[in-house]
Amino acid sequence: MSKIFERVMKDLKKYWIPFTFIGLYIILYNLILGGTCPIRLVFGIPCPGCGVTRALVLLVKGDFVGAFKMHPFVYVVILLAGLYAVNAYILGKSCKWLEKPVMAVGILAIAFYIYRMMTLFPDTEPMVSYFDHSLIGKIQKIFKKLLH
Repeated sequence: MSKIFERVMKDLKKYWIPFTFIGLYIILYNLILGGTCPIRLVFGIPCPGCGVTRALVLLVKGDFVGAFKMHPFVYVVILLAGLYAVNAYILGKSCKWLEKPVMAVGILAIAFYIYRMMTLFPDTEPMVSYFDHSLIGKIQKIFKKLLH
């Protein structure tokens, strides 16, 4: 058990700067802009991962079907994270072999995102309406005022 703790602490020490910046990003963007997704905040549209956090919350609540509907890739994300945790922390092995499966899942997630944008946007969760307060949305408003 102490080996597992040592491995986790080693990674925390190694990656404390990115973890800190990610934490600050999440807190500040939520407080200032009301969200954390950079794609939604800049472009105003849902991102490929849109719904994963809500799917995780539904899983914790025991709503497995609802989680799947919110974002089916939530199960793959959990599986890959679990494989990483077991290999890196419990077994103390390299996780280099996970790179290709993670890239494949990323490609599939983008393809699934395109499908969801074509079939669900803007009427069905999580692919809901355009975010008017995005950077692009604000720029559009400025140009509309200038042109009228």
